Amino acid sequence: MKGKNLYLYVLCFQNYNTRMNKPIIFLAFANDRVDNARYLRNLPKELDEIRKALDKAVLQGKCEVIYEANTTIDEILNTFQDSRYKDRIAIFHFGGHADGYQLLLESINGATAVAHGEGLVSFLARRNSLQLVFLNGCATEQQAKELIEMGIPAVVSTSSAINDDIATNLAVRFYSAIANENDLQTAWADAIDSIKISQGAGNVRGLYRKDAPETSDNFPWDLEISPEYDYINAWNINKGILPKIKKSTQNLILEDPKGAVPPTSPFYIEREIDERCKAQILQPHALIRVKAPRQYGKTSMLQRISQYAENSGHKVIDINFQEFAESEINNLESLLPFICGFASDALDIPEKIDEYFAPKFRTIKMKCSLYFERYLLKECKDNIILALDEADRLFAYPQVSNEFFGLLRAWHEDSKIKADWGRFKMIITYSTEAQYAITNMHQSPFNVGTQVNLLDFTENEVSELARRHGLHFSSNDVQQLMNEVGGHPYLVRKALYEIVSQGLSISHFIKNAAQDGSYFNDHLNTHLQYLQKNPDKLDALKKILNQQQTQDHLACEALRAIGLVRGTAPNYQISFKLYNEYFKRKV
Repeated sequence: MKGKNLYLYVLCFQNYNTRMNKPIIFLAFANDRVDNARYLRNLPKELDEIRKALDKAVLQGKCEVIYEANTTIDEILNTFQDSRYKDRIAIFHFGGHADGYQLLLESINGATAVAHGEGLVSFLARRNSLQLVFLNGCATEQQAKELIEMGIPAVVSTSSAINDDIATNLAVRFYSAIANENDLQTAWADAIDSIKISQGAGNVRGLYRKDAPETSDNFPWDLEISPEYDYINAWNINKGILPKIKKSTQNLILEDPKGAVPPTSPFYIEREIDERCKAQILQPHALIRVKAPRQYGKTSMLQRISQYAENSGHKVIDINFQEFAESEINNLESLLPFICGFASDALDIPEKIDEYFAPKFRTIKMKCSLYFERYLLKECKDNIILALDEADRLFAYPQVSNEFFGLLRAWHEDSKIKADWGRFKMIITYSTEAQYAITNMHQSPFNVGTQVNLLDFTENEVSELARRHGLHFSSNDVQQLMNEVGGHPYLVRKALYEIVSQGLSISHFIKNAAQDGSYFNDHLNTHLQYLQKNPDKLDALKKILNQQQTQDHLACEALRAIGLVRGTAPNYQISFKLYNEYFKRKV
């Protein structure tokens, strides 16, 4: 920063991360040091007394104050763009000459330099951290209206030329209330009342400057709250930088991100891979394998592909293995009849399990295949899609897993050469590498068809999801969130849901993310209980947390399946900061 008068009120011993959680109040003052007639003698007093009013909050670590006593256009722009301050300036206060269309700042030699309202309004409106702009100059009402229209939540302005002493007293009283943790509305009401107490409620014209071109019976200062951001009334310095939530989205029905994202939800982020899968499922003998850690959106994606296929004339047999009891999937004799029964129900075809599974001279896999080939595919003339969700649950039963997935591979091969089977297609979702659970990969569906890997959300996708929650996240906000949880779809969505529903700042949310009782507590505790019940996985995670290599690939693959680790053997790493902080403390 070039300006020598720019000071940062911050204790030297404060940690950088702690500072990043605090809102900044930027005080900018401009005078005319060349034209004595235009020199505002009260400005140095206003700056000094506002600083003193805020000292209490600064020393308590609740906010920071930066100021320019003789500001230029460049110094204002540079301050907002400075990496130390940008995305943290909550209040911008201007004191000096102004009118409805410009602020009169200073040039290098101390004379006035015009900051035209059109450009300044646009610049300030793009500062996502700004909660309030306080224009304590003459006749700034027009600029205030434009700032409100451009998206600044709250603006203090004046309707005409104002009395300098009263302007100072009003501002000092306001910032004193802010320093004492009052909300914006209360601080402003107290400031107005203080003026009315000292000047008399009926002496409104005495609040204007004597040479004011026009006066009225209205109080010349006004706090205007944007109708789109009326939540700002309750803002105080303890809340830091609140996300900008438009009123129209405050009534948006938020969805607690548990389970699959509903088909009609506005919070599903459709990615390029979705379109590829929709196109692929319409191809003959299609087989799509969707792999990703748990809570990455496999089920949500499966449902949308299935819906698209149904809309295109296909019939879908939708089976989620999480809905099966262990006794129903731990042997083929129970699993395959259940599969056939589910298929009949999905296709609205009367089940004939007893008839097709009665012959003792046929193996259980033959009975299942014939049920599909001679019955279901004959009765249903449409294309049939077998959609298997959470298929790797069967991996816990190696004998069942090898036989069942071998059967699916045979059906896929039949779809290429047999007329009726040619209308048969599959979608399979799973989390764990099949090679660790299936003996013969050449007799499995996991090395044929189309492989789809669901990845972390990108920065653009996180930003878009924030927008759909009514949040106006800056690039720094997005980066802060992704530093904590990466692009993990569930964790990102959970964070945005809580930030909106609880009215939290991104900094406050992240500060507490890994603590016991945080909004991620259920998610983290579920993983912790899993580790405590599986000592081999816990041991593997401890080594990874300590940046040690591990040769227990099966344990690491299980950790990858639930999203705790990533990377390849033997150099696995913890997925992101949230897990690193939490599990280092817990294990």
